[in-house]
Amino acid sequence: MGASLGFPVALSAAGDDPRHAARRASFVATAGYAAFLVGPPALGFLGESVGIRNAMIVILVAVLSTVLAAGSVRHRPATQQEHLPLAD
Repeated sequence: MGASLGFPVALSAAGDDPRHAARRASFVATAGYAAFLVGPPALGFLGESVGIRNAMIVILVAVLSTVLAAGSVRHRPATQQEHLPLAD
């Protein structure tokens, strides 16, 4: 479904800002690996309860919510104030 593309794209986006790149990349990597370890067993347990087809709806909802939320994290151009040096 394309959900696997989220990790490398998020990791790349986290490294865009050189001031906070290490902290952001470590957070994305930790969240990605946690999801890698927790996601499949959670879907398996859910699949046993409600069926695998209905369990896949969880992935569909997660992907759709990510697509809808993607506009809120787009790059915003810097204002003129951010580029001016501080006056003494």
